[in-house]
Amino acid sequence: MAARQDQSQGVGQAKKKKVRVTGNFCCVPLCAISYGKDRNVSFHDIPEDSETRSKWVQAIRRQVGDDFQITDSTKVCGRHFVESDIKPPTARALLRREKEGKGGKPKTKLWDHAVPSVFSFPPTTTKPTPRKPPAKRRISSSSSDAEPDVSDADCGEDEAVSEAPPKSESQQIRTLKEESAELQREIHDLRAKLQDVELRCEEEVKKSALCAESLREAKRSLEEQSKVSKFCISRFSAKAHMIRVFTGFMNIALFMACFRFLEADARVMYSWQGGRTKFDSERQHAKSGPKPKLSLEDQFFFVCVRLRTKQTLDELEDRFLVDTTTLSRYFTSWINLMYHKFKELLVFPSRRRVDRNMPQCFKSFYPTTRIIIDCTEFFVERPSALSQQQAGFSAYKNHATAKSLLGISPDGAFTFVSNLFEGSISDRDIVVESGLIPLLAHGDSVMADKGFRIQDLLAPHGVRLNIPPFNTKAHQMVPQDVVATKSIASVRIHVERAIKRVKEYRLLSGTIDNNLYDVLEQCVFCVCMLCNFQPAWLLGNFRLCYELTGILRIQLSFIFRDVTSS
Repeated sequence: MAARQDQSQGVGQAKKKKVRVTGNFCCVPLCAISYGKDRNVSFHDIPEDSETRSKWVQAIRRQVGDDFQITDSTKVCGRHFVESDIKPPTARALLRREKEGKGGKPKTKLWDHAVPSVFSFPPTTTKPTPRKPPAKRRISSSSSDAEPDVSDADCGEDEAVSEAPPKSESQQIRTLKEESAELQREIHDLRAKLQDVELRCEEEVKKSALCAESLREAKRSLEEQSKVSKFCISRFSAKAHMIRVFTGFMNIALFMACFRFLEADARVMYSWQGGRTKFDSERQHAKSGPKPKLSLEDQFFFVCVRLRTKQTLDELEDRFLVDTTTLSRYFTSWINLMYHKFKELLVFPSRRRVDRNMPQCFKSFYPTTRIIIDCTEFFVERPSALSQQQAGFSAYKNHATAKSLLGISPDGAFTFVSNLFEGSISDRDIVVESGLIPLLAHGDSVMADKGFRIQDLLAPHGVRLNIPPFNTKAHQMVPQDVVATKSIASVRIHVERAIKRVKEYRLLSGTIDNNLYDVLEQCVFCVCMLCNFQPAWLLGNFRLCYELTGILRIQLSFIFRDVTSS
């Protein structure tokens, strides 16, 4: 018996489990859809938003109360929504179901504005009961205190209505005056409030102006402090000796004169990007891009500082607060730009211009001198290739060098700078390869050192060579040769002084790194041109050359674009 009772209890529990409601049912009246009957129908919870929930409850014609409560199990099936209410499944959801191996469509979701609108409710036939019109009242004409006759018996109560007696004209005027006086008082009060507001606004405007002025003053003071602390050209604008130390220019006026000459092309030049810097003289607009970390003036100042002081990029990074990669790009871009622009200035001077600026020491003894030449060598690191080691080795310096032929006019300005050659080349060969001889005219004379035995090269062009005489056979020079040697050496020494100015730019002194070898020729040429901005020592009035106009007139007048041939 106990076993039967246990078996019957187990069967009853199994039946209860089958009857237990575990699926979803639609709460819309007259809708019998459930999850057990149709598994392809989606079921949706009633929104928690009060406004949207009220729309749903009104649409399904249900009223929340004792008979209907909204719980987590209250659902509305998908058959009561139109297609525009349903969100289309995303590609990501379809792909996820495909990876999980689940067939069919993913779970259907509704838009936030969706409201059920598809129902099978029967149409309503009852019409609302029209409202009764209000009762009509009549006022007795015999007396104002008499009760009015009510024509409508459905009114249900008696109401006395009396007409107010009309006011006299004086009362109306008095009333209007009182209202006018009241309005005048209100206008007066409003004007007083408006004036008070205007005064407060003026005070606030004054306070704002004072705050703005104080902010501008603080900004100016911060800018001044940054200029003092920052390593830039504006920091040394009033210190001529510091300008001379860091750039080689005698003062800020000369620095700015050279910068103005380069500024227009610097604004449109292409930055160095690993190849040769592009130089487009017809380009009119600056290249778009991020704002540079240094202004154009400070970029030019950085190039001059590196040429003059030979500081490493790591040291300059600490001074200019710019990374070494950007500084290297600035240097290469500006050196190529200066090389192209200074090439326009370096025009070989005419005979007439040389005579016009010739010092007295040359006029007295060597009036036909057109140029004074000499070679200079720059130490470079030994290349790795053996052929380059042999070609670049200088027996005179006993070191790997790069050699260049430099020429100055009698007044001391550089008028000829050759390309760089290997250190093993001779002085005679460098004169031939440099292209100097075709620039000379018949009747000119060239002054050089003893090593330049080029008289046979100059004679066909009618050019004379002035070099110190040689002591070939005699043990001692004759007096005439001694006098000639002293006379030539006294004026030829000025080319050595000019070369010394070039070597004062320390980047070209000592041993030059191989990573600068690609731009070494441009550096040498640019330094020679920058030396032309220094005062000329052969004119006697070099102290006056500190002025910009004097420098441009005396020292560079023969190399500007308006050069006219004699």
